[in-house]
Amino acid sequence: MNTPGHAEAITARDLMRAEVRTIEFDRPLRDALRSLADYDERRRPTPLVVTDGDGAFAGVVTPLALHLALLQGIPIDELGRLPEPDLLAAVRPQLDQPVSGVMVREVPRACPDDRLFTLMKSATERHLDYTVVLDDGRVVGVIYVTDIFRAAASLALTHESGGISLPGDGEDLRH
Repeated sequence: MNTPGHAEAITARDLMRAEVRTIEFDRPLRDALRSLADYDERRRPTPLVVTDGDGAFAGVVTPLALHLALLQGIPIDELGRLPEPDLLAAVRPQLDQPVSGVMVREVPRACPDDRLFTLMKSATERHLDYTVVLDDGRVVGVIYVTDIFRAAASLALTHESGGISLPGDGEDLRH
């Protein structure tokens, strides 16, 4: 990840991580579960990006969305009382439904040339830990909110930059 010294120069392309895990929209939740569970613990897990039949961005599968889909139909107060074999039997049918039924469609999106301030605004509007970077509808990378924060903090702490000032008349980025 490269972070140039001036706000005008920091773009999504500079902050994004090009390693992206994908799954097609018609694949079963079983495949999504395997993919989300299979990551190197020393690295940050990447989101599971869902693509349509043409390879274009369709959404993401989050661990929470997957968790809720698998437990669908099981009363919450029974979860602690169900023996594991019964719980597994209740979850098993859910594993065959397609990821398109549980994917999150509304996620922060950016273009490779979007500037840091645009990324900051987008990251505060939606409450996900990452922004998906798209080029002609195809996913080319992912930016974590922590990487956006680090770039902004670096600018704020750099004497030469004079701190961060956002474009617009007092636009409030707090949520």
